[in-house]
Amino acid sequence: MATACRTLIRPRRPRPRPRPGGPAASTGPKPGRPGSVDRAEARAAATDAIVPLLTEPDTVRAADEVHRRLHELGAGVSHVRHALAELPLKDEAAARALGRCLVRTGTSAPAVSVGLGLLARLGEPEDVPCLKVLGLFRTFTRPVITALTSIDCPAAALVWLSRYIEGRELRRLVDALLAHDDRAARAGLLAVSLDRRAVGSATARRIAEAVMLDDVISDDPVDARPLAQAGRLLSRMAGAGTYQCEILAYDRAVAAYEAFVTRACRLRPGVDHYAILLSVALDLHSGPGVLLDWRPGRREALLDILESLLTSPAWAAAVPAGDPADPTEPTKCADRTDRRRVHWIRRAARQPFTRPAALRATAEPREVQLTEAYCTEGCCGAPYVTIRRDGDHVVWSDWRHPDTLPSEQPAPVLPEYRFDAPAYDAEIARPENDHSWAWPARNAARLITAGLRDRPGILARWDARMD
Repeated sequence: MATACRTLIRPRRPRPRPRPGGPAASTGPKPGRPGSVDRAEARAAATDAIVPLLTEPDTVRAADEVHRRLHELGAGVSHVRHALAELPLKDEAAARALGRCLVRTGTSAPAVSVGLGLLARLGEPEDVPCLKVLGLFRTFTRPVITALTSIDCPAAALVWLSRYIEGRELRRLVDALLAHDDRAARAGLLAVSLDRRAVGSATARRIAEAVMLDDVISDDPVDARPLAQAGRLLSRMAGAGTYQCEILAYDRAVAAYEAFVTRACRLRPGVDHYAILLSVALDLHSGPGVLLDWRPGRREALLDILESLLTSPAWAAAVPAGDPADPTEPTKCADRTDRRRVHWIRRAARQPFTRPAALRATAEPREVQLTEAYCTEGCCGAPYVTIRRDGDHVVWSDWRHPDTLPSEQPAPVLPEYRFDAPAYDAEIARPENDHSWAWPARNAARLITAGLRDRPGILARWDARMD
């Protein structure tokens, strides 16, 4: 590993120079940045320099030539990373050998970056130890994580956590994982407070990958504490606080959901555990969890398990009874957070276990959440309206929403709206059956997906699955 540390000592990089005879020879450097060249040209020059060396049988000579050519070009790390993204690899064995040589003995950041780019596509388990060492250097952390993700996802997650996390509890977990101390790692996992300010959705995913969450809760017998923590991590990953649902990037998401739900009965009935199970149910019903690669009927089966559990007498008794529409109603909960959680549970308890009725109106009044801020209802709120059928009319009334807007201005008082019932029903049915907005590829995908789901035997003939 001593050779890898030589990458810390980098020679002064010369200013980028245009390729002889290239377009930059006539246009010259850009004004305001002496000596700089166009990024696209720099990437093209790096590509031209690297490609002939990928099939060189003499690995050491090829590595030396990579150093020389990149040094002459003045190529930067970013130029090399982009150049390697889609390079054709005709001789994978030679390219892999070159990548290993550059990663282990490289003496410049661009040359080592070439090696990392090659191992990101061709790396094997034997490359993991060296990559983990390089991940300690700020310049290489991200490309190392990319390379490790394709080889050893838990190792990639651990490098990510080591580089980006803060906080005593998280540091204890990382140290235990680095030391391969399973008992301390389990204790560290339980000690992590999943406060949104400290653990966002990306950090939750990396924790799940590093500890191999599905394995942690698949071992029998499993204690209730790690099981509950697993549910919290799954729920956090399914959130969209950063406009990105990390659960979709978690390769073991389906296995983790299955392990959690099938053992959910081992949790003790209570408001906190009820909220965890309901959050997971909502993610599986209408959240990003729907988009995972489920076997036909498996997601619905997990929802059935959760419904059976949460509607059992013991779990039903765990949530104090009351009016779900009255947020001021006193409850048996002394803690303010628990009171808010109870009101949310009352409103959402049946949502993941019923067929969505959208905005359809029936004689029985029904409160509908029209939308929700991406940061969740608990942050910026959500508007609700009660919909009912009244003779020949459909009525929207009894609006419920935050008293103030995000701008801190008073929210408007909304009136009762009445609609002609036949026209209302026709308008509700129209978007449900209208696919004119969809582009041809989306319509084709919808029809193919529906056909394959209706006839699973077609894929089974070739041992294939939906992707």
